[in-house]
Amino acid sequence: MKGYSYPGKSPVKQKVDPDAPGTKGKPGYEPGVKSTDYLTKTPVGPVATKKRPMITSEDEEQAYENAQNDYDTDNPTKAQLAQAMKDLKKSKDDIPR
Repeated sequence: MKGYSYPGKSPVKQKVDPDAPGTKGKPGYEPGVKSTDYLTKTPVGPVATKKRPMITSEDEEQAYENAQNDYDTDNPTKAQLAQAMKDLKKSKDDIPR
């Protein structure tokens, strides 16, 4: 087998990309990015700083009692409990931390 047999252009004959990162120590050099860099950097912005409060079993009991009181029944339906939980989550989100 003589020479380069892979279909396409030979790497020797290909033109150099002008936007390539360059050579270490020369102007225009950009070091490679490791996958761990993405994991170790802390996120910024409003989403990163605001943590949602956890819903505890006490909160679920409170929602159940609220549903009982709001609908004047001993056994609220699933829809009534869901609405009570939604209201409770909304009230917990409104509390500044």
